[in-house]
Amino acid sequence: MIGNTGLPAGDFVRWVRQVIDLAGQLANAVGPGEIRRTCHGVADSMRRGVVAADMSED
Repeated sequence: MIGNTGLPAGDFVRWVRQVIDLAGQLANAVGPGEIRRTCHGVADSMRRGVVAADMSED
């Protein structure tokens, strides 16, 4: 569980990965420009630690 939230760590990781995926989809949908750069920045800043771990490495 994460802190006092009652949120299992696995759920947190899954939700962060979903936000990263959404940011990538938005970046692809909007075309070149500031919004695309911002979306890529969001995804890059969230993709770290356990979130960035490749689940197929077992």
